[in-house]
Amino acid sequence: MSDPWLHIVGIGEDGLDGLTPPTRAVVEAAEVILGGDRHHLLSDDVKAERLAWPSPFDAMIDTIRGFRGRRAVILVTGDPLWYSVGARIARAIPPAEIVFHPQLSAFQLASARMGWSLADVETLTVHGRPVEQMIAFIQPDQRLLVLTTGTDTPARIAAFLTERGYGRSKMTVFAAMGGAREERFDGVAEDWQAEVPAFNTLAVECIAANDAALQPRVPGLDDALFQSDGTMTKQEVRAVTVARLMPMRGALLWDIGTGCGSIAIEWIRAARYARAIGIEPRADRRAMAAANGITRDYIRVREQFGVPIGSFQALQHRAAHLWCETEVTASAILHAARKLDEDEEELVRRETLGIPEGLIPPPPPPPSPPPSIVAMETMDDEGADAKQFKSVLT
Repeated sequence: MSDPWLHIVGIGEDGLDGLTPPTRAVVEAAEVILGGDRHHLLSDDVKAERLAWPSPFDAMIDTIRGFRGRRAVILVTGDPLWYSVGARIARAIPPAEIVFHPQLSAFQLASARMGWSLADVETLTVHGRPVEQMIAFIQPDQRLLVLTTGTDTPARIAAFLTERGYGRSKMTVFAAMGGAREERFDGVAEDWQAEVPAFNTLAVECIAANDAALQPRVPGLDDALFQSDGTMTKQEVRAVTVARLMPMRGALLWDIGTGCGSIAIEWIRAARYARAIGIEPRADRRAMAAANGITRDYIRVREQFGVPIGSFQALQHRAAHLWCETEVTASAILHAARKLDEDEEELVRRETLGIPEGLIPPPPPPPSPPPSIVAMETMDDEGADAKQFKSVLT
């Protein structure tokens, strides 16, 4: 096991003064420091080689690996492992080679200023992610803390709340918490007009009107909430289907023949970080799935080689073929097990009657059906299996 050589340091608006003495000593002794412009400004007294985040961002790991053998520090905001780049780095570099130095997170600072128990709050981020993915967390009496990016993000969230009957929800935006330039903006969703700094944290107390749209995380949303051409999986069947699929954290669903995306969307809503890939050959239905995903939560339209993945029919055909092969194999296993049981019964009968083995010849095998019938039965079976596969996954 390698000794730790990389330090990832959380820093707040109070800069080096907010660090513990051991952590500050690590930063001041660094030979190379990687971070954003804001992080470099907060630690500009330290004389070290300065590097900004590389572009594309995935190139960051190769850059960091090149620091091995040097006193290397990466500066991040707050807690390096809470919606931060530290988690991404720890997936590529063994955690045993990293020392994490956490600072108070924006969630902790905001909850303290709101007087909220952090254990009872949903903590989310839309920093560098689609804002729509927070919609699933809009629930009566729910408290949200959201890391945002951009001056218009709180206004967009206010619009989401208002459109769904949560216009009276209380909103508070914090900026530069813990620093000399800290600001606070309060209002309600339906009247939100505040101009806020680009880097901020949003606190929302969801207040539902009597006619608010109730969209629980459990599967079974009202059919009227989805755009469709009438061929969608209906509410009750959809609820049972998603329950049987058992969504779990980070699980991936392949929705073959996704249609308007109702199954995939309910799957994504049911578990944190669940993912779904919808395959749909018709462009109009792909458009409906994308629109439903944006209004319900957020669903990605996957493309491959610049073409929507739904147009790749070979994958659908292969999946149906695998389903048929699975059913044929299961039937063969059941037939073999039944034959073993029959042979055992015949052996017991012979022993009971005292019939020597081989005295009575085994019955002849049944005649094979004509080839045309075999082909017809095979086609019927495959057709039935393919239809069953479609009905289960559509």
